[in-house]
Amino acid sequence: MLDHKRNLSQKNIIVVVTCQHKQVSIEISIDRNIAELMNKLHQHPEIPNAQQIVALRTASHSITIDYLLSIPNERAQLSIDKIKQENLIAVYGKPQTKSTLTLRDFKFENCIGKGGTSEVYLVRHYISGRLFALKMIKKQYITDCRRLEQVLREKKILSQVMNQSKFVIPLYATFAIKDHLCFLMEYLPGGEMFYHLQHYHFTDEEARLYISEVICALEDLHQHNILYRDLKPENILIDIKGHIKLTDFGLSKLDLKDDQLANSFCGSPEYMPPEVVNRQGYSYPADFYTLGCLLYELLLGLPPHYSQNTEEIFYKIQNEEITFSDELNSDVLSLLQNLLEKDYNKRIHDFHTLKKNPWFITIDWSAIRTQSIKKMPISFNLKDTNIHQEFLQMDVSHLNQQNDAGELNSCDDLFDFFYFVNDQLKDSLK
Repeated sequence: MLDHKRNLSQKNIIVVVTCQHKQVSIEISIDRNIAELMNKLHQHPEIPNAQQIVALRTASHSITIDYLLSIPNERAQLSIDKIKQENLIAVYGKPQTKSTLTLRDFKFENCIGKGGTSEVYLVRHYISGRLFALKMIKKQYITDCRRLEQVLREKKILSQVMNQSKFVIPLYATFAIKDHLCFLMEYLPGGEMFYHLQHYHFTDEEARLYISEVICALEDLHQHNILYRDLKPENILIDIKGHIKLTDFGLSKLDLKDDQLANSFCGSPEYMPPEVVNRQGYSYPADFYTLGCLLYELLLGLPPHYSQNTEEIFYKIQNEEITFSDELNSDVLSLLQNLLEKDYNKRIHDFHTLKKNPWFITIDWSAIRTQSIKKMPISFNLKDTNIHQEFLQMDVSHLNQQNDAGELNSCDDLFDFFYFVNDQLKDSLK
C-alpha cells in the first residue's frame, strides 16, 4: 500500500508492503524502480526472512502488473510511479528440494484460456515467484484421437526455434501429470490478436507493422524447414511491449524440403489455401496465402471467405473471387491480390520479393527483426488483462487443493520421454 502524503522531498513516497502479515514502510522516490524497492526490502531489519522475498504482487490481483512484478528484468524497468495506486504484498520463494520439475512447483492463479481439449492457466513458480502460462492438454484426447505426434511436434518446434526467433513464444518446460501433458510457456500480457480485432480497428500503418512482424516470424520458420499451416489471429500473441509471438505449432510440418509436398488436410477453414481445400500436394506458398488472409482481416475486420458454414467456406475458397473494399489503396490491393492468388504457382512465395512490395516502402526491416520499434499499435493500460472475462471468472481454488494433495501429479513413467526443462529455468532448479 502506498501512502500518498509526500515527504520533505516532493519526489519521495512511503510504500507500505505486507510481508508475512507484517506491514513495512519503505521511503523511496517515485522515479526509482521496483528492483530498487526489492533491494530495500531485502536489507530491511524488521522484515521476517527478507532474503526469501523473490517477487511482489498486488492485493487487487492485477494480472499485468503482477506479471511485471514477477520478472527481474521487468522490475528494473517498472517505476514506482506506475504502481503507486496498488497495495503490494511480498512473495516468498520456497526452497528447492528436488532436481526435477513437477506441477507441485506451481500455484494456479487464473484460468486464461479453455477449449475442448486443453486449458491454459496463469501459474506462479513457487521457487522463483515468476508467473508463467501453463497449457494442459488432456491425455484422453491425445490417445483417443491419436494426437501424440502433434504434441511432440509442437514441443520439438518450440524447444528448437524459440532461441532462434524473437517471434516464437518461449517454451520453458514440458512434463506429464496424471491426466494431462503440460507446456510451461512465457505468459504474454497482450493476449491474442483475435481479442484485439474484436475491440479495435487497425489503420493501414498499424496493419503494416504487425504483418511485417508476422512475415519475419514465417521467414524464421521456413528457414528451419517448418511450414506453419495454422496462421490466424488466435495463434498470434502480443507481448508486454506490443510485439507478436506465434504459438500453437501442433499442425506444423517439420523438415519440409523445397522439392517436397505436404498432403495433410489441416488448418482453420477460413484461412485454408485452395490447394489444401482441393487436397492437392502443397508447400510453403500455403503460408503466404494464409498471410494474405490475415492481412485482409487486419484491414477489413473479417477473413476473405467468412461464413458460419464450413462447407460454404470451402466452396468460396475453391470457386469465388475475393471481394476487396474500395477503401484499400492500390499498393495493398495489389499485395493482397498476389498473396491470395488461387494458383500457388502464381502467388508470391518468397520473402525477398514480398518485402520489396511498394506497400512496405516505409518499413525498416532491420528494426522489425530486432523489435526495436518503441511504439507498437497495441498498447494497453497496466490494469488491462486482455483476457476474456469468462475465463478469468473460473474458480481455480480446487486445482490448488488437488495439486497440494498430490492428486494431479501422479507419476507416469510412460511419458518420461516428454520431460524437458530449458536452461534458463534449469538454473533455478539447481
